[in-house]
Amino acid sequence: VIGTALTFVIDSLSNVPSIIHVSMDVFELFSVLVFTFEYILRVYSVKEDPKYQGAGGRLKFATTFLAMVDILSVLPYWLEVFYTGSLVSNSSSTDSTFSNLVKMLRLLRLLRFEKYTH
Repeated sequence: VIGTALTFVIDSLSNVPSIIHVSMDVFELFSVLVFTFEYILRVYSVKEDPKYQGAGGRLKFATTFLAMVDILSVLPYWLEVFYTGSLVSNSSSTDSTFSNLVKMLRLLRLLRFEKYTH
């Protein structure tokens, strides 16, 4: 979580060499894959919790605050990948309004940090 927040800060700088941007993109891809895999596993296994058993258990879990934060923290990345068609860019894409919106939404990952501090 802290690493992805750091990549967000560095990515907002305009004079960072291209190789650093590529390295940050690779790190972010790895982080998003881990967060996405974790989310999918939690949604899949939530049926083990008695309060989420039954027909709508997974949907009930997916609509909790922290589950919504989790999906909203990775969804912008996957939307950008779908929109640009590229997992890793070779330069900073700070000129695109869509990219700026995606970067803002990525800050939701900081809300995940709250989950790990309690």
